[in-house]
Amino acid sequence: MQNLTLNKRFLFIDILRSSAIIMMFITHTARLITFHNDNNIIQAFFDFFMMIEPIIAAIFLFISGYSLRLTFQNNQKWYSKKNKIIKNLFIWSILLHAIQYGILIDQLIFSS
Repeated sequence: MQNLTLNKRFLFIDILRSSAIIMMFITHTARLITFHNDNNIIQAFFDFFMMIEPIIAAIFLFISGYSLRLTFQNNQKWYSKKNKIIKNLFIWSILLHAIQYGILIDQLIFSS
């Protein structure tokens, strides 16, 4: 019974993931390319994807959160063993973030 839940795929999430990857690829391509031609259709195509870029980022956040929830739901034993490691990684990330901005404080004070 447990193997069925672990191997179960969600078609909607797979389609959403693949479409989000393709849309993000198009958006990043539009950021790198500068158009100097008269083809307004291509320019409008890239402008549309630049306009919906926040929606694409939100899709990525939704997919990652939903995937994490499914992972923790299907692997309760894994989560209970790795919970301490996850907390330590979170604490390390906060510490490194504080160090980074602590280093930049002198630049903010003395540069102005």
